[in-house]
This record gives sequence, C-alpha cells and structure tokens, in this order.
Amino acid sequence: MAKEKLVPLKGFNPDGVRGVVLRPTKDCQVYAVPGRGLEVLDVLIDGEPVMWRNPAGHRGRFSWQGAGLGPLPCIEAGFTGGLENAGAPNGPLPLHGTFSVTPALDWRRTRTGGVSGVVDCRRLVVGPSIVVERAVEPVKGRRAFRYIDRLTALVASDYMWLYHPNFPVEEGTTFVSSETLVVPRPDGVAEKGLKGYRSYERVGEGCARFPPGTSEAAVEEENFEQCFIMRLVPDAAGNVRAMLRGPDGDSAAYVKYNANALPPEQRAFQLWKNPRDGVSGLEVGSPFMGWSWAAQRGLLSHLRANETRTYEIEIGFLRGRKEVEAFAAAMPRVATPKMKVVDSDGLAEVYRSR
Repeated sequence: MAKEKLVPLKGFNPDGVRGVVLRPTKDCQVYAVPGRGLEVLDVLIDGEPVMWRNPAGHRGRFSWQGAGLGPLPCIEAGFTGGLENAGAPNGPLPLHGTFSVTPALDWRRTRTGGVSGVVDCRRLVVGPSIVVERAVEPVKGRRAFRYIDRLTALVASDYMWLYHPNFPVEEGTTFVSSETLVVPRPDGVAEKGLKGYRSYERVGEGCARFPPGTSEAAVEEENFEQCFIMRLVPDAAGNVRAMLRGPDGDSAAYVKYNANALPPEQRAFQLWKNPRDGVSGLEVGSPFMGWSWAAQRGLLSHLRANETRTYEIEIGFLRGRKEVEAFAAAMPRVATPKMKVVDSDGLAEVYRSR
C-alpha cells in the first residue's frame, strides 16, 4: 500500500473524505479518492470547484445505503456507474451500482504524476465477476484528467459501465456537441424539454418531488431532471467531444473520448440535465435505463472469462474564449439534428444504431 499521506477534500466534508492530489497545471488540483474506487470527487481551479459538489457534502462509502435511493448522497463530481447496474434502482440492484463505493486496493502513484489501483468488483454467485484496474492521469498542459480503466472478467460476465461526470451549471449555460439525433428518455417529462435541450433555464428553481408528475403544470412546477440520448459524429480519428459552455462563452467543461473504442451498445451519448439542483452530466457508456431494461433488449456489455477491455475518457476545463472556441472548432460540423420522441423499444434501437 502506498505510504503517501492523503489530503482531506476541501468544502463541506462531514465524512472526512481524503484523496490523492493530482496537478495537471499549476492552477488545477484534481482529488482522486482511493476509498471510493479512485473516483475524482473534486477539481479546483484557482481554488474554486469546477465539478459538482453534492450539497450533502463529500461522502465516504460508509454513508452509502444499498437499498432504493440510498446511494444518492455518494453521487458527486466524477461518478462512475456499474458494474451491476447503471440507472434507477432495480430490485436488489441500487441506483447506478456499487463501483463508486468500492475501495481501490494497492493504490500508488504513477510515473506521470497520476494514481492507480485495483478495484475488486467480484460479486459471488450473481456476478459480475470483474476486477477493474483504474488509473487517473493528469493531462499535461491542460486542466484535465483521464480515467483509464482495464476491466478483466475472471468468469464470463455481463456488466454495465457508465461514466457520469457531473458539472455545475448556471442560467444561460449551453450544451455544445456534434449531435445528429436527439431522443428524450421516454418518461413523460423529458419530451417536454426536447426543443430546448441545449439550454439551461430556471436554474435553482422548482419543487423536489418524486416520482415526478408528467402534466405540463407538474413539469413546469417541479423542474425535474430531463435526460436525452444522442448520436454524436466523431472526428476522423474517432474522437467525440461534448461541452457545457458558460453563459459568457469564456469557460467550459468538457468530455472527450474515442467512440470507436467502445462496444456498440455503449456508443450513444447521454445528456442529464438537472437545472433545479444546478447540475448536469455528460454521460458515456451503458444505457442509464437500468439493468432489467438493458437485459431485456440485449444491451448489456459482456466479457468472456479472462478477457480484458480498456476504457479511457478525458474530463477537462477550458478557460478563455480562445480555448473554448478551439475546442468547439474541433467538432465535426453537422446539420440541424433530428429530434424525435420514441417509446422504450424505439430507444433501444437508438442505442443499437451506429
């Protein structure tokens, strides 16, 4: 086990969560937490947080409850869903699975200033039986870091795996990417925000209520979360970019990944908007509709015994209009995207299409 002293995360930290500090640039600090799967639970630029901080504070895995909505206090910043579920609670399967509350073993510094460790996610009898070797690496010269994850199945296993990085948004934030198709989650709520999926309005307003109402009045009053599934056009190298641009155009948060490196069932992009709580997720990976929904429609991922699959995603932050415009210019130019409403089976076809 590494002997490096862990640093308490700044901000409201009722559980005393501690992490390893990575410094991709002089003004940027990235906090990776070994006690929670080496998740990045905070990023600071010039001392200010640029990833979403859960109002419940930085929480340790012992605050987690396995039933129902219990994991909610543990969702923050660079959250990863899986391996047994991604999406809503599903019988004994909790919201977005248990990876994020599983500790990393034998963690240590890498030669490039990052940190790596092993997250043992084996679940006897029910599966999956997968071990994750995770590295969190600073991106030299950019205010950014990369998750590099090697998933190895000890026994043939179905699984779900979802990168769910969360960012604070404010009135006037805009989503920017190279989408050609946009489909709302078939929940009776998201379709009412389809035309305005790019914009963030009424941030901080609304009434918390679950389950949500689906009438026009309820959607307006509650300002409930809305989720959209998209097909994004990659560049010539297969890279996909998406960002949340600040209202002044001088700052942005982004994700970048190679779509060709993902299995077909994980290539759709997912936008989670929650303006009521001032947060939005740029999501890459398995469908966020839950294990049963994916299993019934052949959308689970699979590894054979002793097979390894590697995932890599970059999460970063842009400062200054020049950086923001350069990132946008690297996206392929696309025509006005097609927007349509589908049912659950139609949504499955969106995930399967290329």
